[in-house]
Amino acid sequence: MLGQTFTVNGTRYRIVGVAQKDFSGVEPGYLNDVWVPLMAYAPARAMRNPGNERFAICGRLKPGVAPEQLRQTLQAAFTGFRREHVQELLPPGTSPEQVAQYAATRVSVGSAAEGHQTFLRWQFERPLWILAVVVGLVLLIACSNVANLFVARAAARGREMAMRAALGGGRFRLLQQVLIESCLLALASGAAGLLFASAMAPSIVRLMSATGDPTYLDVHPDGRVLAFLACVSLLTTLLFGIAPALRASAARPLDALRGDGRASARIGLLRPVLAAQVAFSFVVLFVAGLLLTSFYKLTSVDLGFSQKNLLLFDMAPPGAAGEKARVVQVAVLDRLRHFPGVQGAATSWFALMGGAMTPTVRPPIRFAGGGVERTRPQFLTVSPGFFATMQIPLVSGRDFGDQDSAPPVPVAVIVNRAFARQFFPNREALGQRFQCMIDDDGNFGDLEIVGVVRDARYNNLREPEAPTVYQPIRGVGAVLEVRTAGNPIPMAPALRKEIQQVDASLRVVQVTLQSTHTVETILQERMLALLGGFFGLVAVVLSAVGLYGVLSYSMVQRTREIGIRMALGAPFPHVIRTLTGGVAVTVAVGVAAGLAGGLALARLVASLIFEVKPSDFASFASPLVCLALACGLAAIRPALRASRVDPATALRHE
Repeated sequence: MLGQTFTVNGTRYRIVGVAQKDFSGVEPGYLNDVWVPLMAYAPARAMRNPGNERFAICGRLKPGVAPEQLRQTLQAAFTGFRREHVQELLPPGTSPEQVAQYAATRVSVGSAAEGHQTFLRWQFERPLWILAVVVGLVLLIACSNVANLFVARAAARGREMAMRAALGGGRFRLLQQVLIESCLLALASGAAGLLFASAMAPSIVRLMSATGDPTYLDVHPDGRVLAFLACVSLLTTLLFGIAPALRASAARPLDALRGDGRASARIGLLRPVLAAQVAFSFVVLFVAGLLLTSFYKLTSVDLGFSQKNLLLFDMAPPGAAGEKARVVQVAVLDRLRHFPGVQGAATSWFALMGGAMTPTVRPPIRFAGGGVERTRPQFLTVSPGFFATMQIPLVSGRDFGDQDSAPPVPVAVIVNRAFARQFFPNREALGQRFQCMIDDDGNFGDLEIVGVVRDARYNNLREPEAPTVYQPIRGVGAVLEVRTAGNPIPMAPALRKEIQQVDASLRVVQVTLQSTHTVETILQERMLALLGGFFGLVAVVLSAVGLYGVLSYSMVQRTREIGIRMALGAPFPHVIRTLTGGVAVTVAVGVAAGLAGGLALARLVASLIFEVKPSDFASFASPLVCLALACGLAAIRPALRASRVDPATALRHE
């Protein structure tokens, strides 16, 4: 490859080196394939701009130099630089206090061992830690479940262990046998879990990926993963297998000579573990319920426009400019609008619901006779037909026309209801004029409101509708919106050709459904809801299995007692209450502890949930109902088995 050349956006590059295979860059989550000289790629104006914050600086410290020493050196240079260029970096009218605070901003120096702080890490670091906590709780549920089953199994093997002791087996030998059995179970489950995780990990990474910005994370199992899995398996074996092992190894030879030698393990030994299991399950269900409810409410937000059958074409910067660009835009929209199956077409500088990465334009505005307003509305440049294509209703006034793309004074703009409520609460907004800053020199231009439209979400589902000003576009926008009568996906290739036939410089970078574009603004909420719901389901199933095991064990241990009660005429409901009463109290204690733990853990997800309060009745009623149903289903079979106990058989049980 050395010496080969290629062209990107009109710039020709020559390959002078090849990086090692496993190096993907210093930005975790993103796969870099090509490195170019900074001065050859960045525009000269950007390099000279003192406010440019898109550069990441890396350096290797000399031996014996502490990071704080470097920070102090950089701090002096950074503060001096900001003070020197404060007029260029801050807008006019900034108070002296804000200037001083801006100049004294602290420089941070961090380790580069984990790469740069990327948007992906900022977006998903907290959700992944929350999921790690949930996974830990599910692991505790599973381990406590297995511990209960091991205790019951140890009691059932009482005669076997007593016989081994009678034949000369020492306690250490019996303890070793039971621990090895536990370890084999842990290793088998660990291997099965590793296979399942290897298959599912890429799917989890895909949940973090946007259509045009795929996430790259190497999730193949390596030595660190295997070591962690081995440590967890060993730790769970020791923590949850030692108590059953000690109980089983404590068998006495005399027990082998008594009846069938069954050890009378009391149900009281299992209750604390069962209560902990129920508590952990309630916490997982509580958090999962918050995440699922929040995601449902986010997806139910009224966007103010229709996403149905709406395609977005992301465009590369066109070669035309000025009047030629305006002519190209008119030609493209006219061609698309007359294409069979197309109901509307428009263009804009940004697509609605672009998420946190979409820049928001908020220039200062002012009205006649007043100063600059404290509230800055957001601006979006759109073409004629944008509101009809997006199905944003026009409340009053008119839509843009082709004549608005020419530079008249004042410029015609359309505002939303939020703008009218904010700045014209007691009068009609239509026909009003105001000014906005049009350049970096502080010059203002006149604007006239020619229409008012319904409020629509701009970038974020969480934020309320903000005051918005729509300006007429004077060229081909970065996004083409096309609404079709039917499914737009099959029409996308033909529409792409239609666009490129108008002008050879027009290049479609990506085609996306508006619905997909919107969903990608809540990727972390979707991932948390799906995985939280999955782990909540696992927690319910494990709780039901654990409760079933405890109740079944209790019935076996109390078979003679049940037979005696039924022989004395005790009704069946009384027998069931006797069998389940103590377990019900244990479950109630676990639910109470789980509720306290859930409210404490809810603080971790408070910033990620939407219109959901952990203290609401519905927030803890839903997991309580789910847990109650699981417990009820788990108790059915042991209860039916207890009802079929024959008193005569039960009295001969021992």
